[in-house]
Amino acid sequence: MFRYGSGGVAHWGTLCGTMVSAGAILNLASKDYGDIIHELMGWYTEYPFPSNRYDAYCKFPEQVQTVAKSPLCHASVSKWADVVGTTVSSQEKKDRCAKVTGDTAFHMIELLNQHVDGKFTAIWKPSEEFSHCTACHTGKESALNNEQGYMNCTPCHTDHTK
Repeated sequence: MFRYGSGGVAHWGTLCGTMVSAGAILNLASKDYGDIIHELMGWYTEYPFPSNRYDAYCKFPEQVQTVAKSPLCHASVSKWADVVGTTVSSQEKKDRCAKVTGDTAFHMIELLNQHVDGKFTAIWKPSEEFSHCTACHTGKESALNNEQGYMNCTPCHTDHTK
């Protein structure tokens, strides 16, 4: 059902497929899905993927970890492949993405369990790296109100305040 999410939705490199599936599951599991998805997305952007949780049975243990600073498949995969020095069609990348899927599903269940137990608290906030961007560009009270979302803009856009 969610295979279309592979490669950032039909290989367009947009939203990581793990977020597509996680969002649908959370939507089915909780009326408060938005808060939990917001937290999961923020976590994804700052988590050093892939973890070593699956090294006992993966093809490529102890892979290099990178922080995407974005929920976009293309940003996450490209950054990792560049640091590792491999291609996005390599077996190493496929193994990495399988681990990212596992890591994300694991954390989604942690968040959902916290929610069910009444212990969920959203803690993610935009990092200092780009919080000054949102002050001017995001929301009705901002000076420009010309940007929608919470993605870190600095990986793609220059910081014009410097």
